[in-house]
Amino acid sequence: MEISNGKWNISLVWCVYSGIKRPGKLQRKMHKASRRVLDTQLNQLINHGILTKITYDERLLKVEYELTLFGKTVIFVVTDCKSP
Repeated sequence: MEISNGKWNISLVWCVYSGIKRPGKLQRKMHKASRRVLDTQLNQLINHGILTKITYDERLLKVEYELTLFGKTVIFVVTDCKSP
């Protein structure tokens, strides 16, 4: 139920599941949502244990998101929401 609370949460989970892991690419995929809103909803998904945030210590900061084991178990709910 927590996944469906945010307007973009289902789309974010689906995009990460589909292989879009970088914040910039997520922003381009959901261009109608502001970066601030996406960051807020990504943090909510992290707090609920659905996503993990991986920060790579490189010269230019690199961040990626991945589904947790729990997130992978709830992907069928997202699949049902994406179906017509």
